[in-house]
Amino acid sequence: AVFPKDAPKDPAEAFLQRIEELVSDLKIPSFGSLKIPREAFAEIAKQSEGNNSNPSNPRAMRAADYLELLERLS
Repeated sequence: AVFPKDAPKDPAEAFLQRIEELVSDLKIPSFGSLKIPREAFAEIAKQSEGNNSNPSNPRAMRAADYLELLERLS
């Protein structure tokens, strides 16, 4: 089953729990463990804003938004 019987009753919580399990099962490293230097964040944010897929995001993202996300994840 996609969601086990012992999954939380709240669908959002069950979804998040399942995502965490998949991340663990697939051994996806945390962003912080990648050791990307903070000095690179501004350029990464700028490049992310200019990426062709950026306009298709459900939420508009500017370089400052990407920079904030990188800071929070590191």
